[in-house]
Amino acid sequence: MRGYSTDICLRTLEELFSAIPLEDGKEHPAETFLASHLDDLKVIEEIILNETPVAAPTLICLGRLPGVPKAFLRRILSHTLHSESIELRDVSIAVLELRPEIGLDLLEGYEETVQWLEEYRRRILKEKGAEAP
Repeated sequence: MRGYSTDICLRTLEELFSAIPLEDGKEHPAETFLASHLDDLKVIEEIILNETPVAAPTLICLGRLPGVPKAFLRRILSHTLHSESIELRDVSIAVLELRPEIGLDLLEGYEETVQWLEEYRRRILKEKGAEAP
């Protein structure tokens, strides 16, 4: 997002997510926007780690994009799995379900306090062949 400030990027993403709901299995215009701006991951990282109102849908869109470096997603997920936001933790598990190659060990070393999220975490580990602690 060379030349894009975090504020401009944030406003653009807010507009995109407000205009069109994010749906499973359907490409979202935010994915196209993010894919065309992968040259500056720092701005995207700030939007997610600062837990802006669009952090969760932005993270889902990043998880869908094949061009996002695994190391970047892994670093982000290592933080978002420990967020106070239940929505952000839920989305983090969903990204690891979608992209287990990022590292299911992030789920193995993580304890969830919300029962339904803990069940989701364990189900993903079981389905993907990892052992749930």
